[in-house]
Amino acid sequence: METTSMQKKNSKNTLRLLILAIITIDLVASYFCFLQTSLLGDLANIVLPSPDYSPILSDPLGINLLITGGESVGPNRFFAHWLPYTYFNNVPFFFQYFTNPIDSVYISCAILKLGTHLGITYILTKWIVKKSSFLDENFLFIFALINSMSLASPYGFFFPMRIIDQSIVYTFAYAFSFLFLLIYIHPFVNMYLGNRGLKLKWWEHLSLWLLSFMVIFNGPINAPAAILFSGLSLLGIWWHYQKEEDYTINGLWQAIHAIPTNILFHFLWLILLGFYSFYLGTFNSESSQEIPPILERLELLWQGIIKVLFIVKTTPLPLIGLTVIAFFFLNKNHKSTAFKKLLSMTKYISCFGLIYLLLLPLGGHRSYRNFILRFDTMLPITFGIFIVFGASVHLLLKELSPQKSKKLKIAIISLVTIATFIDSISLYPIRNTCERSTLFQLSEATAEPVLIPDCSIMSWGTITPTKNVSRQAELFYRWNITKKPLVYYHKSK
Repeated sequence: METTSMQKKNSKNTLRLLILAIITIDLVASYFCFLQTSLLGDLANIVLPSPDYSPILSDPLGINLLITGGESVGPNRFFAHWLPYTYFNNVPFFFQYFTNPIDSVYISCAILKLGTHLGITYILTKWIVKKSSFLDENFLFIFALINSMSLASPYGFFFPMRIIDQSIVYTFAYAFSFLFLLIYIHPFVNMYLGNRGLKLKWWEHLSLWLLSFMVIFNGPINAPAAILFSGLSLLGIWWHYQKEEDYTINGLWQAIHAIPTNILFHFLWLILLGFYSFYLGTFNSESSQEIPPILERLELLWQGIIKVLFIVKTTPLPLIGLTVIAFFFLNKNHKSTAFKKLLSMTKYISCFGLIYLLLLPLGGHRSYRNFILRFDTMLPITFGIFIVFGASVHLLLKELSPQKSKKLKIAIISLVTIATFIDSISLYPIRNTCERSTLFQLSEATAEPVLIPDCSIMSWGTITPTKNVSRQAELFYRWNITKKPLVYYHKSK
């Protein structure tokens, strides 16, 4: 008996080490993917910042703008500007103690992206596996599964989906900013899962109140997602306490009064702050561009849905299909209380996703995002798919017999290994070779203007001939990449 027990323990430890090794390889591959991503545009305007972007840094809540009137860039997105401004005015200089100024910038970008990727994966896994330590076998399985689904390389394929944008500015604006919302709702999700009581300590109240500003005055999808999540949560709790057939004013009020005060206060505050952010957004100078009529935007959204589902290689259809199969199997063979709770959670997530999708045309149209729905604007939906898929797999692991559970674990390990392998081999050829070599060219340049090769240098497009020093050139000088701000542009074809 002792020998059998020891063999099982060794087998579990071996399996745990194997999963840890796969996770480590995937994270290392992701880091090198992020390391070789081009810097792309907008960064210099935010980090320096430019005259258009600087007003928001001195007016976090838009109070001065409301008093004086007028318009400015992103008046309701203070943290989406302040965080990259602070990060890139400090972190690259720290890494310059260990490496050259050029690589210090790429390392700073890669670490921010990897940290965002890890933070999101960890929180989603905690919601799925509930009370578990990081080294728990089931936790590692689900962490590895979600980790492998988050596409790091733009050349990868299979099941992974995009979470981290190639552009560091867009990573700050979408995935990184949305991480703050996930952190904010984490204690409330734990309440729903039964991992903690309904009461919050005084420091938790204070932390949530302060964090609410970082949630709302941040990326473009934060406020609508926060309002929708809070509203649906309050509605669901109210419906839970609402007595059947008692729709009198007194009955409705009693159901509202039954909502836990902690939840009611923080969610109502988040909703009010979100609507204030919407109002502040009407003063955004970037929103003055002409947008199509609402019916045309709905048609564009439909085209975007078709594109996401059937055209792009990171379609969520495989995950949705596997989730449906898992639900069918659980419904047929394991109708447990846990499965009923999973069904209930799936209904709320589906309702959230549908309403969020229908609301996107109201503010999601941009000239560079004509079809409205894209991997960045659909992040809340993507996370919902990850949660439902991961929760169904986790429930299967618990409900199946030991032999079948072992087979499922082998299938998961195989799936994760293949996804990791695809991400790893897609590291080559290195994508930012031209930009990086051009930065070294600029670092050694003495004569002006400097003619550079035809590739993006912290820009969205071609840099035309000019006699003026660009914002990018000023930032390169600030980062110690160049000896002075240089005039440079692309060679004419």
